[in-house]
Amino acid sequence: MDIIVFDLGGVCIFNFQTIGKIALHYHLNEADVYAEYMRSDIPLMEGVMTTKEWWKAASEKFGVDSDADPLVDLFTPYPNAPVLALVDELRSRGKRVVCGSNTCEGHWQKMNACASLESHFDRCYLSQRMGLAKPDVRFFDYILRAEGVEASRALFIDDTKANIEGAEKAGMRGFLFRDEFSWAALDKLRSIVL
Repeated sequence: MDIIVFDLGGVCIFNFQTIGKIALHYHLNEADVYAEYMRSDIPLMEGVMTTKEWWKAASEKFGVDSDADPLVDLFTPYPNAPVLALVDELRSRGKRVVCGSNTCEGHWQKMNACASLESHFDRCYLSQRMGLAKPDVRFFDYILRAEGVEASRALFIDDTKANIEGAEKAGMRGFLFRDEFSWAALDKLRSIVL
């Protein structure tokens, strides 16, 4: 592999979900908040819409305080230290390691603050700055072009099957990472990349 691309939320970062927290905080039905979020998920991830713009529309629909920014305010990420240690180990062995993540600017700022992500990766490819979001093949093509790497020489690691399928459609090798409560996925990943 010439390059290894890690997703952030669910791989390098935990506790990245905020919809349930928003529902609880504002006494709303979680399914309703989730449905409202999903109507704007891609525009949020591609940087077309800000979290404040989303909440203004959502809060008007739900009849609650519209001056807040709960997608950011209630976002409390923490690092997956063993995965970030693997990233550091890979880089110390001369591997090119980048992150490729769907995120909004407020979430990126909090994730980077809690885990110093820019110090772990050679480069960070963030959907809101690229104007592209996974699982769109163009997201992966953008990274491959920027890195000057053939797709067959790239590994993409994510916790969402649809995103792995997008990477594979772009010609990359994919690894579905599901490891929040066990070491099995990390052990398997280590055996592939080291």
